[in-house]
Amino acid sequence: MQSAVLVMIDSVCLSGLEWAGRPTPPCGQLTRCFSAVAELLVIFLTSCVSLQVVTTQYVDADRALMGMGDYSLRPEYAKHRVTAAEWRSMTQAQQMKAREHCFRLPVSGNPVTSSDGTLTVNSAPSRGRKPHQRKRPAADRTTTAKRRC
Repeated sequence: MQSAVLVMIDSVCLSGLEWAGRPTPPCGQLTRCFSAVAELLVIFLTSCVSLQVVTTQYVDADRALMGMGDYSLRPEYAKHRVTAAEWRSMTQAQQMKAREHCFRLPVSGNPVTSSDGTLTVNSAPSRGRKPHQRKRPAADRTTTAKRRC
């Protein structure tokens, strides 16, 4: 951490300094230098903290999948639970797939069956409409006779 901070300070403060023979840089230049370093430090520390938080959340999610730790799965997600031995035997890709299957958001919408009964799909949610607003019914299809030339 300290070496990264020193590299940032060196790259920002010592790049292109022309002090015109003076023993110390002017105050404005020092102010710009330290404000740039402070901005870089804030960005660097924010990315470190957010990475640590996300990593911790994944560890907690993995523990919940195994039934260990502070969190547990809700009863409707119990089918995704694995034992610790199974989890250790999985590859990284398998672990990620198990995690995604468990924590995927449920699909909203009611199932709709086709008129011949062969296909069932989830309907689109009806949110985002005004009260009493409905979809206009489709026009009746008619067949017209073809003209002969």
